[in-house]
Amino acid sequence: FWWAVAGLAIAAAAVRLFAVYALARTSPLGGGGAGFYYVDSAALFADGGVVVVNQRPVFISRFSPTLEPLGQFSREGEGPGEFRGPELFVARDSIYVVDNQRSVLAAFDRNGILGRETLLPCCVNDMPVVDTAGRFAIGGPFTNPRTAIRWWSLDGSRFVDSVTLPPGPEPSVIAPCSFQLPYQAERMAAAGPNGLTWWGVSDADRFVLTRHGSDTILVTSSDRPRVPVTDANLAYIFDDTTFFAKQCGAALTTRRGDVPKLRPAFSDLHVDSQGTLWVQRPKSTFDVYAPDGRWLGMVANPISGNENWYWRGDRIASVETRDDGAFVLRVYRVERR
Repeated sequence: FWWAVAGLAIAAAAVRLFAVYALARTSPLGGGGAGFYYVDSAALFADGGVVVVNQRPVFISRFSPTLEPLGQFSREGEGPGEFRGPELFVARDSIYVVDNQRSVLAAFDRNGILGRETLLPCCVNDMPVVDTAGRFAIGGPFTNPRTAIRWWSLDGSRFVDSVTLPPGPEPSVIAPCSFQLPYQAERMAAAGPNGLTWWGVSDADRFVLTRHGSDTILVTSSDRPRVPVTDANLAYIFDDTTFFAKQCGAALTTRRGDVPKLRPAFSDLHVDSQGTLWVQRPKSTFDVYAPDGRWLGMVANPISGNENWYWRGDRIASVETRDDGAFVLRVYRVERR
């Protein structure tokens, strides 16, 4: 492996994203002779230790802060501690795995020893935030988009609170494929370590801070113009949608004219360890808002489209898998001036 330190993005604001290190493992690792084929999810402990998921075949690997292998656990299956589509995060000294295909939440200790499995409603988003009360947040379920977040006890045994958003747009989902027509307005939410949640609807630059969803602590907004969808892009995404609908046996009843003519105002929301809101824009940038709603500035997103990346408090882990089975892990941190 090799490692390097470099600053990749500097903001004209009070915060920036800065590369802590980049590591590349040049020889595939695996259990039973199987090497990495598709590294999909990465999580970091406070001391820099790394846990990654390989999807094909399924196994979970633990590494030191310099990517020295520390062992593997789990495999593909339906039994306890086995998964079919795992995503993971860490909280304190535990490893949590969410598997929407098995509809379970599994809690492991740092060495990969299974503690418990809990059934989940289908289907949820991985949202690894631990608040000061010792709870962690998981997004979803998709079957009820108004239930944006469920707070769980730290041992993963039960959910203790939820954030239910007011009524809003209901995206058209292409059944039975479980994906929706592109560029539709949808609710998005991100929980913070103070137990509060920022949320918004992707067709407007308006962001609400709430505790339970029914209350409003503050609102911040901007008048940033939305980007039109070009005719060429419209044709491309509709052809893609038609193709994937046929792949899963759906009869596509929508037409090209049903696709919105403007791109969403934002594509995702993130909250760092200080409660700062990071609004992810379609053009590889973030707008950053202080916990009191003040706009702090814009930050370039240094992560390429070839990387899967995961926001974890003040650190962002990105994973790029190469054709030869090697993978590159890059870690960025939020830096405050």
